[in-house]
Amino acid sequence: MNWNVNLNLYRSFYYVVKYGGFTKASNEIAISQSTLSNNIKKLESELPNNYINTNNKIKTTFATTDG
Repeated sequence: MNWNVNLNLYRSFYYVVKYGGFTKASNEIAISQSTLSNNIKKLESELPNNYINTNNKIKTTFATTDG
């Protein structure tokens, strides 16, 4: 496991899961949706599993069983 991951990436993950989506999470932590999305992509690239599952059909985002 990479222990050098930026804590802001984990913070982004937490708020996406807490609010169930990128829009509410980005508003809450006052960053753009694209920055938030990039943070999640970077976090997922540095960790061994996929931790976010986005369901566009019902417009929700949630943690996977690994997350």
